[in-house]
Amino acid sequence: MVQLYIGEGKGKTTAAIGLAVRAAGAGLKVAIVFFDKGEPSDASEGPGYSERPILRSIPNVDVFSSGLPRFRRGCEFRGGMTEEDVHEAKRGYDLAVRLLQEKAHALVVLDEILWLAQVGVLEEKQLIALMELARTSPETELVLTGRVDSPLLIQHADLVTEMRKIKHYFNSGVPARRGIEY
Repeated sequence: MVQLYIGEGKGKTTAAIGLAVRAAGAGLKVAIVFFDKGEPSDASEGPGYSERPILRSIPNVDVFSSGLPRFRRGCEFRGGMTEEDVHEAKRGYDLAVRLLQEKAHALVVLDEILWLAQVGVLEEKQLIALMELARTSPETELVLTGRVDSPLLIQHADLVTEMRKIKHYFNSGVPARRGIEY
């Protein structure tokens, strides 16, 4: 099956990670590719995203990072797309293709890949190709997350969950908090 976790609300990555932990707990092999959420190059910055060390400690979970860091401790979130961001997105896409072709994982999570289609770094037809590739292996579940709300991608998915923001403390000036947002 192909699942999409979409929308403007918080919780898309959290839901995908929850599914990954559930699958790993059932003994399934899991791959998670974090798009546009790179690792800090400076070890003093910590792991960047708090879930990664614990995910990497689970024997049947493979974690991959594609993208440049979007934030550094004590600094503003970095927006925009650089040439290197685009290169990293394409590297991540190629990795996703390889993971699906190898058919070694029962669950493949492509976190924030939908956002890359929204900003034009990847094309919807590339994401549909990933969905179709996943369907060549009935034992493989594919999860794609991101803000995009594409009728074409929704049509090609088997399950779509929308996270809808009703109220968010960011709008009151509360910054991202370690362990909660990252």
